[in-house]
Amino acid sequence: MSSVSKVTPDPNFFQPNPSPHSSDRRRRDDMTRATIMRRLVETGEKDRLKDVLRAKLIECGWRDEMKELCKDTIQSRGVEKVTVDELVADILPRGRAAVPSDIKSDILRDVRNFVKRDSMVR
Repeated sequence: MSSVSKVTPDPNFFQPNPSPHSSDRRRRDDMTRATIMRRLVETGEKDRLKDVLRAKLIECGWRDEMKELCKDTIQSRGVEKVTVDELVADILPRGRAAVPSDIKSDILRDVRNFVKRDSMVR
């Protein structure tokens, strides 16, 4: 008879181990985002991007679609029974999901271009 021992696999063996550097990276990412946002505000680029986004959303019909969604929600729940906070909580995820991907890509490209230009100026 051979003496083969049974090996019990570690249930955590296939679980990814968090990198010891993941919190450092997250902190750096947060700092980078804050710096970019600060520069967008300081230069007025944030307002310009908001105006561009607003115009594109109106042009593609997104704004009208969200208005109709709000009207339908208010009518179904009753005008006295729905609060602005509830309406926002209900509509916000649907509104974000309904933004056309080409518009999201355009805005992201504009932000990336701004970061490149801004880093060259500084």
